[in-house]
Amino acid sequence: MNAFYEAVRCGPRAHLADGIRNIEKLFATLGDDCRSGKVDQAYCFRSSVRICAQMLYHWHFGFHAVSRPLQIMNKGVDLALEYFETVRDSLAKAMRDVEPQAAWYFPYAEALLMTTLTRRTHERTQLSDCLQPNLTRDIGGCVFDIEPEHADVLLCIAASFQSSPMETAPLGQRAQQSRKRRPKLLFKAWQALESGDRAKFVSALADSTANFAKTTAADNTPLMAVALEESNLAALAYERGWTDITFDLPVAARLVTHRSLELS
Repeated sequence: MNAFYEAVRCGPRAHLADGIRNIEKLFATLGDDCRSGKVDQAYCFRSSVRICAQMLYHWHFGFHAVSRPLQIMNKGVDLALEYFETVRDSLAKAMRDVEPQAAWYFPYAEALLMTTLTRRTHERTQLSDCLQPNLTRDIGGCVFDIEPEHADVLLCIAASFQSSPMETAPLGQRAQQSRKRRPKLLFKAWQALESGDRAKFVSALADSTANFAKTTAADNTPLMAVALEESNLAALAYERGWTDITFDLPVAARLVTHRSLELS
């Protein structure tokens, strides 16, 4: 445990310590069952990506596995590639305002964080190419309900990594017009990152993270205490070269970063 855990208290210490030890036992063979032909392959791969994210979030809060963050993330990326290959055709057929036949939001958001932190930009493009602008809804297996405007923001980010970027102007417009504050702040931070406005980015990301803590977070498990979308933007800012950006507690406790994973 560390200062981030003390700021958030995302579950009993003993429970979290036991939890990471139990998850670690699964890590070496994670994904093997998915390839056996005996289980729902899509669900299995999606769950395996989520397990890697859980391990990463435990590490962020100071509950360390034997496996190191780079090892965890590289496996998570590989599993995400297999997941999206499995559901690619289903996602391609999605229609606006209709639930797609496969989940995409959290598997992509988790994989985006892992590809960015590990600098696996080629794989990030591969994953981003599986998405299209009709994916404004998601199905099953989500920790939080997905607001369509959150999906709009994530798709705008994904488009910047696609080999043939999709049209995102309507998505950005919807995000800006959201009745809820967080999607607007996320999009504001994304626009600031794209335009190189560092001060505006820091302000918007801090406000968005604070809003997540106030309205969405459930601090009984690391999985629900981390601001995933904001962590993605922080990682992309680091990639841009803004490596010295820091946030004070309690905002910093919500952001999984190069520094919190001891990658830098």
